[in-house]
Amino acid sequence: MEYFYALLTRSGVFDLWIYAIWAMRAALEEELTDDGPNDAHEPGTKVQKYDGLVPGAAMWVLGLGEELYEKEEDLTPSAPNQGKPGRPGKLWTDGKAEFSEARWKFWKKRFGEVMEIEGTRKETVDIAKQAYELMQKIDGEGA
Repeated sequence: MEYFYALLTRSGVFDLWIYAIWAMRAALEEELTDDGPNDAHEPGTKVQKYDGLVPGAAMWVLGLGEELYEKEEDLTPSAPNQGKPGRPGKLWTDGKAEFSEARWKFWKKRFGEVMEIEGTRKETVDIAKQAYELMQKIDGEGA
C-alpha cells in the first residue's frame, strides 16, 4: 500500500506526503523495543516491529526516489489546533517537523543500521539495503 501511495503522490493524483513522514518515523525515528507481557493484546518483539515497519518505509524511497530527496518543506503547525503530524521521532534528536536533506540523511543512516539488526528477516534486510543503496545513489554520499 505504501508503494501505491508513493506513486499516487509522485504522479500528483493525491498529496500523500505526510504518509511518508509517518511511515519513516514509525520505522526509523522511534526506538523499537520488545513489548512487555501486558503492553499489547499480542506483545511483539523489536525484530517483529522492524520486520513489519521497515518494508513500508522503504517503499517511499523506492516509489519517490529523487523527489523525496529534493522535497524541502517545513511542517511546523501554524496554529495550536493542528497537532504535530510531521514531528520527528525520538531518535532524530536534532530534527524538526520537516522534509529536509538532514532528515533524508538520518533515514538513510537508519536503513543502514536496520540491515545490521540481528534476527530481522532476510526480506527486511534486503529491502532496507535497496532503500539505502538507492539513497546513496541519489545523494551521492556513501553514508
